[in-house]
Amino acid sequence: MSARTIGAQFAARLGFSTVESALLATVISDLARAIQNIGPGEITFNIIHDGARRGVEIVAHHDTATAAASISNAGALTETAKIVDEFSVASSAETGTIVTLKKWRGAAK
Repeated sequence: MSARTIGAQFAARLGFSTVESALLATVISDLARAIQNIGPGEITFNIIHDGARRGVEIVAHHDTATAAASISNAGALTETAKIVDEFSVASSAETGTIVTLKKWRGAAK
């Protein structure tokens, strides 16, 4: 099953609108492509809560710290940051590169 499909299923379970679900699926595809272009990596999905808010957190991980530059420079991720509510890229020699995206249900962007 593709990362895009899994993300769309998470969004549906959380009650995201059809438009929000489609945007989230696009974001996930862009992130997966950026990770895949630099080598093997993984993407995990988490349902998140903050008080009454519910959302989805997408975490992409690549083993190398140098992946951060490649991911950050991916043109598609510039647009991704505009769609999601929270976006961060962190890297270190110990942890590699970790990209974290959060999208809250019903959040205006």
